Amino acid sequence: GVLADETARMRAEISSLRTQARVVQTRDCSACGQALDLPSVHFACAHQGTPCSFHQRCLMSDKDKECPLCGPEAARVRGIASSSARAPPAQVQESFFRELQAAESGPADLSRFETIANYFSKSLI
Repeated sequence: GVLADETARMRAEISSLRTQARVVQTRDCSACGQALDLPSVHFACAHQGTPCSFHQRCLMSDKDKECPLCGPEAARVRGIASSSARAPPAQVQESFFRELQAAESGPADLSRFETIANYFSKSLI
């Protein structure tokens, strides 16, 4: 299905990132917009379809391991995943059934499906 295809695509991309060189042709700093010069730092995040590149002086710290443009969104997603994983099973179950019951009073079956899909996507049920 679609999920299997997406998973296979992501695995192939991860393998490619680990084993193949990437040519970065970004000419401008993603922070200040000026032409890149050395030293510069490149991230493989591809924010808005192109790799993020920065003058080293434009980064907050020499120790930045995450793109300052894409990092906040990635951190938000990691936070959601980790908080869901830490919730006790009984609390997750109670929350799931409460949301499902609220969805039943909503329009058609779509809202129930969305609730179930949301919990499946977080690997909670």
